[in-house]
Amino acid sequence: LEDGGLYKCLAKNILGNATASATVNVTLTATGSLHGHIVPCPRRNFCLNGGVCNLYASIQEYICECAEGYT
Repeated sequence: LEDGGLYKCLAKNILGNATASATVNVTLTATGSLHGHIVPCPRRNFCLNGGVCNLYASIQEYICECAEGYT
């Protein structure tokens, strides 16, 4: 949807330049948003420094919400 389009990466250092590009197409799934599929993390101590672990159940992806003061 709105995040789709052409993405370009440009890198430069003393050895030279490099570029890469990719076209991203975003489609809406039948379930819509993943927010309804977030469940508490079943893995203990998955996140560091007191972060809160959640699991996107529909895609089996773990995420950490950082504690204040951490990124």
